[in-house]
Amino acid sequence: MGRCLAVSLEIVVLVLAWAIAGPERAWSAPACTRACRTEQRACVKLARTNAHRFRDACLDGSSARRTCRRGGSAVQRTALVACRRLRKDCRACCKAGGNGPTCPVGQPTSFDPPPPLDLATSGVPQLPDGNFFVLAIPDAQLEIDPRRRDPVTAAGVCARWITTCVDAGHRLDDCTRSAPPCATDRPWEEPTACCPAKCFERYQDARRAGADPLAAFDPVYFGTDTCFPGVATLLSGGNP
Repeated sequence: MGRCLAVSLEIVVLVLAWAIAGPERAWSAPACTRACRTEQRACVKLARTNAHRFRDACLDGSSARRTCRRGGSAVQRTALVACRRLRKDCRACCKAGGNGPTCPVGQPTSFDPPPPLDLATSGVPQLPDGNFFVLAIPDAQLEIDPRRRDPVTAAGVCARWITTCVDAGHRLDDCTRSAPPCATDRPWEEPTACCPAKCFERYQDARRAGADPLAAFDPVYFGTDTCFPGVATLLSGGNP
């Protein structure tokens, strides 16, 4: 019997939804300070929105729901820290004449991604074990396991949020900045899509160093030194 390769739905969607960024951000020195204030307000509003969505996704159940809702507060705290950093960087950028290594990458952008594809109603063949059959290859077959939750699937969920944001017409810089931050270091256990805060920090560092958007995105999110916790451990055969 052939070997079975089970992968997450999010990873398959990511491959199909890959997109590129739009034009570089242009700074206008005369309007720089005003732009900083506008971006700061947008950032704070987005932080509250992401925290609200996280709490709304918490399942009923006294103790588990209370624990989950505390995660919403952690999401908001993390996002507000990023907003303060954005304000600091933006002001420094203005003082430098709108250019320089302190200038922020991307702008806060509100985006509500579409729900994941429902394979049960899409016509994809479902197997007796609940997986969905995708493709037969020599000595194996590719399947989608819709129940799988681990660091790799969490990375796929994060990447799906960003790529669908880009597909909706936003720039990659804006989408990476705006992705909801994770509440914990185990994002595969969280109720909503999220990206670790350090992912955008590393992406922004790469962009400031001169990398174009896709060249910065790929190694940070999918490289051997990925920004996602637990991925390296899982791929090496350990438990995250």
